[in-house]
Amino acid sequence: MGDPSNPILLLSKGKSSAVQILGGYGYTKDYPVERYMREAKLFEIIEGTSEIQRGVIANKILKE
Repeated sequence: MGDPSNPILLLSKGKSSAVQILGGYGYTKDYPVERYMREAKLFEIIEGTSEIQRGVIANKILKE
């Protein structure tokens, strides 16, 4: 629960699912999903690439 990488990973997966469900509407400003997608992508960039995130998560799991 205290792992800072997990919320970022969940945001990334959630935004992709939401946009896919809404189709083209997921990219319009008519739905808040568009903003959530941009914010989630920003966190991905800030936290590093998905490969780095996987490495961080793997290291934390192996240490436990």
